[in-house]
Amino acid sequence: MIDSEDTCAGFDDALDVDKDGIPDGCDDDSDNDGVVDSEDTCPGFDDALDADNDGIPDGCDDDVVDDDNDDNDDNDDTIDAECIHVYNIISPDDGNDKNGFLKIDCIEKYPNNTLTVCGRWGAVVFRAKNYDNIENVFVGKNNRGKSLPVGTYFFILERGKKAPIKGWIYINR
Repeated sequence: MIDSEDTCAGFDDALDVDKDGIPDGCDDDSDNDGVVDSEDTCPGFDDALDADNDGIPDGCDDDVVDDDNDDNDDNDDTIDAECIHVYNIISPDDGNDKNGFLKIDCIEKYPNNTLTVCGRWGAVVFRAKNYDNIENVFVGKNNRGKSLPVGTYFFILERGKKAPIKGWIYINR
């Protein structure tokens, strides 16, 4: 696109999480929750939504409904909750195969999964269907193969009819 026709030069005009017509790269409040992104606790999600009243917005909370106080969302209080585990710190460039990619225990039980990784402003940087810890893995690069900078990212792991798992990932290089 020619810069003179570009709504938000330097950013993808198609990324508009809150669908307000302002591309996320130029939108001070990209999730339209009334909190500017620079002060937003949970970018990409409504900070006011906190079902379990623990001070962590639901979009960034991995135990949204936790009536039994076991640190697991009550929707996941099954054998699966004990099995699924996302190792949320990766160091892809240190030569250590152990931490070189995002490992998810028991992902093989959900072959029709989708893993979405977003940057701190809520823009999708990586998406994979059928994530498998073998060939289809997140190694700290976006879907175009470009290395992502050191920092915190957010993920959503969709598992078909099961409640999605949401959390954070830290990339260290």
